[in-house]
Amino acid sequence: MSLTHRMRSLAIVLATATLIVGYGLGNLWTWAVFLAAAAVIWWWALCVKWNGVPSVALTVYVLAATAGCWQGLQPILMVAGLVAALCAWDLDHFARRLRNVRTDAATCTLERRHLERLVTVSGLGTLLAVISLSVSFKVNFAMLLILILLAVLGLSRTFAWLRRVSE
Repeated sequence: MSLTHRMRSLAIVLATATLIVGYGLGNLWTWAVFLAAAAVIWWWALCVKWNGVPSVALTVYVLAATAGCWQGLQPILMVAGLVAALCAWDLDHFARRLRNVRTDAATCTLERRHLERLVTVSGLGTLLAVISLSVSFKVNFAMLLILILLAVLGLSRTFAWLRRVSE
C-alpha cells in the first residue's frame, strides 16, 4: 500500500471521527451513525474501485459539516472533518492519476511533492477557518453568499492548481 493510499485512509478516518465526535457531543447519534455508515461505504467503494463514490462522499461530508454548524455543533470539529474529507477526496484523485506513472522513483517524488502541497494548503485553510471562527462580526445574507462563493471558487482554483503542478 502506497503512502498516498495510507494517507487517504487516514484522512477518511479523521474526517469521520471528527464529525462523529461533533455530532455525538450534540447528542445527534442518528447522524453520527449515518456518518459512520458513509465512511464504510466510501472505504468499500475504494476497495472495489468505484470512481464516483469519493465525490458523493465528499458532498455528504460537506453537507454534514454545514448542517452541524447550522445545528450549533462545535465548529472547529466540523471544519476539521471537512478539511480531512477534502484531503481524502483529493488523495483519491491523485492515487488514480498515479496509476499512469511508470517508475517507483517518479511515484515517490510525485507523492512527496503532492503531500507537501496538500499539507500546506490544508494547514493554511484550517488556520484561516480557525481565525474566522474567533473573529465576530455581523454579515447580511447576501454578503454571506458572496463570501461562500468566493471561498468555494478559491478552493477549487487552489486544488486545480495543485493538480496541474502535480502532473
